[in-house]
Amino acid sequence: MQETLQGRLESYQRRRARAKALFRIGLVAGIVGALLYTPWPGAETRSRLGGYLQQFGKLTQNLLERYTS
Repeated sequence: MQETLQGRLESYQRRRARAKALFRIGLVAGIVGALLYTPWPGAETRSRLGGYLQQFGKLTQNLLERYTS
């Protein structure tokens, strides 16, 4: 039995969607695990994460300004 091109494409898209979903689930599980086992108290962890996010935002803004100018 010969599989049609459309059937192969649909099968590929289903496999890719499943792989993306599993990756996202693993990513979330890893982040949750890291936050649960962090050696710092909650307030300090939130403070550190906020600082990292601000640094990332500044870096992203600088890169965007550099490449859009």
